[in-house]
Amino acid sequence: GRKVLPALLDETVEGERLPPDAAFSWIEEDWLQDCEGGTDPLDTFAATLVIQRAWDDLLIPVYDMMSHRNPPYLNTKDLGVHIENKPVTVVATQRIPEGGEIYTSYNMCEDCGKRQENYGTPHILRDYGFVEQIPRRFIFADDTGFEIAERDGPGSDLIVNWIGEGEPHDDMVDFLHGMVEGLQSKGKTIMEEGHQDESIPSTEREMMGYYYNAMLDGARLAYQDATGTNRDVRNALNKLQNTDQLLELDQEPKDFNYNIRLCERHKFYSVDLEKNYIDTDNVKTSYQMINVMYNPTNKDTCFDLDNTVQQCTSYRPHYHEYIVHHTARYLPKIRRVLFVGGGDSMLLHEILKYPDLEKVVGLELDQQVTR
Repeated sequence: GRKVLPALLDETVEGERLPPDAAFSWIEEDWLQDCEGGTDPLDTFAATLVIQRAWDDLLIPVYDMMSHRNPPYLNTKDLGVHIENKPVTVVATQRIPEGGEIYTSYNMCEDCGKRQENYGTPHILRDYGFVEQIPRRFIFADDTGFEIAERDGPGSDLIVNWIGEGEPHDDMVDFLHGMVEGLQSKGKTIMEEGHQDESIPSTEREMMGYYYNAMLDGARLAYQDATGTNRDVRNALNKLQNTDQLLELDQEPKDFNYNIRLCERHKFYSVDLEKNYIDTDNVKTSYQMINVMYNPTNKDTCFDLDNTVQQCTSYRPHYHEYIVHHTARYLPKIRRVLFVGGGDSMLLHEILKYPDLEKVVGLELDQQVTR
């Protein structure tokens, strides 16, 4: 695995490195150099065993056999491990059924310190040798990241909780996009080559496969959350709440031509469409004239009906998001949608962001204008 995992972490995303850091170097740096440990394989195995099962520097009977899993599955806590001259006491924090698993946590316990902020699934793989079950946390170099958790308890839908600065910033969204694309292309190739390498033990190949799938699934969900419906609705509502363009009822409006016809072809841009755009297609239907225009200078394409601009590659009307997502707020799940005219593909683009869709029907009187 020493050949495959570094390649997966270093080469998957252009200009970025995936966690965990120091995936293998801690043995050379911490054990061999800092601790002056032995190079015998048995010595190294003993060191890794202490790292995996000790509580800091203590190996505690029974407690070292407990498995890791974070809330809501975590069901124990200790009453202090490093209290001098006092035994270690571990108590249950919830009722554990007969035969049920007893869980501890390697990063979300009461005395885990900064691990709650900067230690997640990649670090647990590096230090303990396994990929944790849901919930999983992916934390990156700037202590921002996300958690994949179950919405309403075991077996329910997965959701994304953001760690650090709240809503993901643009750099994080770009990174997640690159992470998904890289894992699906370069990462997939690296994993396929590693799977065929019989010099790698089967247990290591299997664990790398678990980690690859965990990263890809997590990045996909996070990217969808960062760019999808919930974010669009939150942003739209924030813009509505924070706008300074609405007048208080007791204010006199300033002189302004609120009836300006922005959609007329010759007034749509600061430049004249008819002078700077070339008509590339004109269709006269039973109802209206359809025109498609192209600007060879900025490669912009516009579409109008009866000389009223509908949309361009550089101009997208704002009402599609509000029509779809404001309406959807009143329903717990969006399964079947019917819309009549007005936007067509842009409305469909927003509607398709809902994961529980079963059927979408769009009705348009003029079948030649569907766009």
